[in-house]
Amino acid sequence: MTETNSLRYWSALIFSSVVSIIVALAIIGLSWYLLWKFVLIRFGVIRALFQLNNNDQQQSSTATSRQQQQQVQRRQHIRRE
Repeated sequence: MTETNSLRYWSALIFSSVVSIIVALAIIGLSWYLLWKFVLIRFGVIRALFQLNNNDQQQSSTATSRQQQQQVQRRQHIRRE
């Protein structure tokens, strides 16, 4: 009977340790993802460190340049009138 108790003790110890490590890694991973999504992605140094493409920034800059061109055209049109 002591072997059964010893086996239960060790299996419970190993199981609880593995579950604790998994939960800790999940919390760390979720925290990193949230930090990345809401804070760290704004810094160019970190984007360069991970060698991410700047597709999002390029798309927004082209949209901004289009808006600027439209504003210039409107101003020129208003001046002609």
